[in-house]
Amino acid sequence: MIVNHYINYIYQMTHYLQYQQKKLEEMHQVVLKLQQDINDLKSKPQNVKNEYRFDLLKVESLQGTLNIGLTPNGNENSLGELAVNQSMDVASTEQKHPELFQGVQGKIKHYLNTDAAQSLKSLEKQYGYPLDDQYREFIINDVKKQVDQRILYYLHQIPSDRLNPESMENMEQITTQKVIQDINQTFAAFLNHLPKKEEK
Repeated sequence: MIVNHYINYIYQMTHYLQYQQKKLEEMHQVVLKLQQDINDLKSKPQNVKNEYRFDLLKVESLQGTLNIGLTPNGNENSLGELAVNQSMDVASTEQKHPELFQGVQGKIKHYLNTDAAQSLKSLEKQYGYPLDDQYREFIINDVKKQVDQRILYYLHQIPSDRLNPESMENMEQITTQKVIQDINQTFAAFLNHLPKKEEK
């Protein structure tokens, strides 16, 4: 009986060792395959291509900065032209009443950082043109670069006799509302001018 027990034990151990040997061979083959894949990758040239795909937003032409409609009273001049033509006047407005400019600027920055994205989303729904977060952020950031000149444009339109301490708060509120309205109209105009999806 004892002999049979040892024979069975040896048989089981032999079988187990054969199983382990087979597993080791399989692992060895896997390692060789991984090594071959690594060598293949090293030998291939690294063609890194960063491609931002906006499948729903293939803008046909985007020249320079995205002038998203922030032009005075429907004027076709861009903000860049406005800045050149009126740089002396608007600069003097800021110098005379820096607290008014800073007050409006602070409110507009707050709007762009908190509420503008939701306004843009609502317009996306209205126009049936959903944007992804990255593209939406791009649009809002581009507006941020342009709003200071827009604020100064409106402040320059205020008659000098109305720029007094008593009316500053009211002028700040009115100017803020005008700029926010322009921003939202700008979002709408941009969405409206995107290439329409082809109907199937």
